[in-house]
Amino acid sequence: MIVLGAVDGSEHTDIVVRQAVRFAKLMDADLHLLHVVHLTGLYYSALAGVLIDETELEQRLVASVWERVEPLIESLDGLTVTTVSRSGYAANAITDYADEVDAELIVIGSRGWGAVKAAVLGSTSQRVLHETDRNVLVVSV
Repeated sequence: MIVLGAVDGSEHTDIVVRQAVRFAKLMDADLHLLHVVHLTGLYYSALAGVLIDETELEQRLVASVWERVEPLIESLDGLTVTTVSRSGYAANAITDYADEVDAELIVIGSRGWGAVKAAVLGSTSQRVLHETDRNVLVVSV
């Protein structure tokens, strides 16, 4: 059995990880933490004038997320934790990965990087709810 926690590196990541750990322990399940990076025009416009390779930017973003998560999972005795990074649209990647590993539960934050992004792009948690028939716990953040 697998509990899938979707992490984005925002300040709400800690809450999502804690709840995913809690449910993995309650369900005697393995924990998979998934981070999806999607470089959009928002990132590129923020980097105007800064010369950086897209691959390098993606690697830096992914590394910063796992640096934030590592202290939260390093002392989890008896819990198997798998960390995975994917590229693409977050909702699609989360539901696809949940299907791949046959996750029993998806844990996701109600919002990540903020209201403005959600208003423009839509909420990832809402999209996950609509795209999957799996159990989803939306953590209020």
